[in-house]
Amino acid sequence: MRDRTARLKSNSDLRASRSPGRSGAAVTAVIVLAAPPGARAADPAARLVECLEAAHLGLPFYAVTLAVLLVSIALIARGRSLAREQARAQAEALASRDQLIRTLQASGEALTRSLAQRSQELEAATRRLQETEHRLQYNAHTDPLTGLANRLLLGDRIAHAITRSKRHNCRTAVVLVNIDDFNGMNAAFGEAVGDEVLKAAAARLRGLVREQDTVARTGGDEFVIVLEEVFDTQDVQRVASAATTALAQEFEARGHALTLGASVGCAIYPDGGTDADGLLRHAGRLMRHAKRAKDLPPPQADPAASAA
Repeated sequence: MRDRTARLKSNSDLRASRSPGRSGAAVTAVIVLAAPPGARAADPAARLVECLEAAHLGLPFYAVTLAVLLVSIALIARGRSLAREQARAQAEALASRDQLIRTLQASGEALTRSLAQRSQELEAATRRLQETEHRLQYNAHTDPLTGLANRLLLGDRIAHAITRSKRHNCRTAVVLVNIDDFNGMNAAFGEAVGDEVLKAAAARLRGLVREQDTVARTGGDEFVIVLEEVFDTQDVQRVASAATTALAQEFEARGHALTLGASVGCAIYPDGGTDADGLLRHAGRLMRHAKRAKDLPPPQADPAASAA
């Protein structure tokens, strides 16, 4: 009977050791937590061994418990390894993000510098175009020798003056000045001397009028003065006389002292013409009439009157 009881107990212990399952883990927890105070040690591992020895569970149970402990340690190690890998991955991700941010910042700064440079280049190109346009306009409307208005700009200035005359109930005058025998002077002294005389004549005529008035050169030896807002027709005659007097003064050109004569014709809006062409034609006719009058032979004395 005792042998049978011993065998049953041995089989029961063997079954318990083969399948500890939840009961083994539970018994281990109970032994660790409920061990008497005297059996506890400072080292948790030693404490566990003492508790197991006090429980007299046998070698199979110790093996299972040790396996569970090793698995737990492995899980803890695995968890720490995963945590380290995650931390490393996060650090790499942060480093990659910082690198990307630095790259984007560098690209943005480079783009900003490029845009600023392109803006400066565009502004410089715009200034060059404006300067070119102004130069072309100046050349298109200015006499290249004297810097005065040319025939194209003269028509615009006369039309502008007529518009102001209509608005302010005043008049516009055109004074056409032609230098006498300019071709003969060119032939005698050369074109370089003639150019110097023309530039000096232009400066003298420009000094006779107001800022709002216009002096233009329409031909080799022909100038036109446009007087705006004329309220007294005597002012036109005074300007014409002053132009003749100014050109009659001696010129110094390349070592030559020259004295010029000039023929003048005046036309006043609206009596002398209602537009630029009409005023210029009328002033031209009067100028040519004055020039022909200078070419007439001097009057001869009447013999009959002398005898009487």
